[in-house]
Amino acid sequence: IIASVNTKEYYYKQWKKSTKRTDILGDDKLYTRYKDFRRKLKHIIRSAKRLYYCKKFKSVNGNMKKTWALINELRGKNKPKIKASFFIDGDLVKNKRRISNGFNEFFSSIAKKVNAKLNSSKFIGGSVPPPGDFKKFLPKRIMNSMFLKPCDIEEIEKTINSFKNDKASDISVLILKKCSSIISSHLAGFINAFMESGNFPELLKIAKVTPIFKKRRHPTI
Repeated sequence: IIASVNTKEYYYKQWKKSTKRTDILGDDKLYTRYKDFRRKLKHIIRSAKRLYYCKKFKSVNGNMKKTWALINELRGKNKPKIKASFFIDGDLVKNKRRISNGFNEFFSSIAKKVNAKLNSSKFIGGSVPPPGDFKKFLPKRIMNSMFLKPCDIEEIEKTINSFKNDKASDISVLILKKCSSIISSHLAGFINAFMESGNFPELLKIAKVTPIFKKRRHPTI
């Protein structure tokens, strides 16, 4: 196919040399030769592409994830692969742990920076007024303003079985689903105890944040 593409380019140049300002079409025989060869080459490329993807689809038969990856490849919707290198404070960092810490520091400091910016703003008529006491606008304390029902075994088991197989952290989702009938009662007891006491393990306070590249210059945090 590559050799045929080079031949097509040669035929095109030969025909293009025969064109002039007064004769845009140039030599009719050279143009016909180029046009016929181009048409045949397009047909060959389409057939080769069809054969290639037929073999690819046959090789991933039964695997829905890889099948959809091929479909998205044909549709031109592949996710861009971003290399693990970012500029942090002007320095190019390739260490993954330093990059993750940089993202954590960036996201965790947003509120602090916004507050500092708001407090530095000048109010009309003088300096920044002191913050008021919350009891002035929340005078009455309502103990029963929020109601939560205890979770049961069925709810926990249903939640586990709704997990996606590719969304896992330390434990495989497939293993969790197979053990859901065994661990659901224990998890329900733990969660209800956490809610009643108001004490939560530190591991439950850790979130997994996945930054998504959009349209800006991605190597910069």
